[in-house]
Amino acid sequence: YRDWNTESLHYELRWLDGDILAPCPDEIMSDRRVPRDQITEEIARRVVYNSGNVDPGESLAEEMTRHAEKLLRQGRYREAAAVFEFGVQQRPEDAAVRNNLGFCLIPVEPREALSHLKAAANMGYEPSATNAYNQMCCYVAVGRSRAALNIADSEYKKPKAKQEGAFLWRSREGQWELFHSESPFSEIAVLAAEIARTEGWKDQEDLWRANIARAEHSARLEADHSAQPKESQESGN
Repeated sequence: YRDWNTESLHYELRWLDGDILAPCPDEIMSDRRVPRDQITEEIARRVVYNSGNVDPGESLAEEMTRHAEKLLRQGRYREAAAVFEFGVQQRPEDAAVRNNLGFCLIPVEPREALSHLKAAANMGYEPSATNAYNQMCCYVAVGRSRAALNIADSEYKKPKAKQEGAFLWRSREGQWELFHSESPFSEIAVLAAEIARTEGWKDQEDLWRANIARAEHSARLEADHSAQPKESQESGN
């Protein structure tokens, strides 16, 4: 509870006491039990020590993400999307919340998902590779394979950014499957190669297979370099 904004603690206590209504669906409020004594204890601690200035928006975003992930794993895609629809209302300028709304809709409403993902990209969502991969999934779902490859090509022309892991979708026998990737940028090439193979575009498939091979080679070199003893690295400089 030390991560909560003080005002949020006050609202939670008032809700527990029946003084106010919840600002979101009851299912979200009751998803995790909040003991009243711990809330009051934290409020008292802050009164005594005058601490606890945390951005309430960040706590809200983390809670939404945690709850939505749980719903997605249960196949409750529209309910997960509803969590971020609430988030968009609360934080309309938050590119991450908008991206996550689009992400939740990919298995059920790919066209609508694409509009949210594009909006997130226009708002400057980072890392852009995650958003680009998500857009590719939408284009594949609506039968626009060429557009998906155009997105991949555009992303690969950008300066390479620091990799951040993310949850992504992949289609297996017509079913969407949630998985975690440490490198969404690499997943773009894998998906692009598979799209080209499915469409019979041999030149494009070869191009993306080559991109995959180069990425794997670079990763091996980096791993080998990291595995060298520090003394050997210094002597080689």
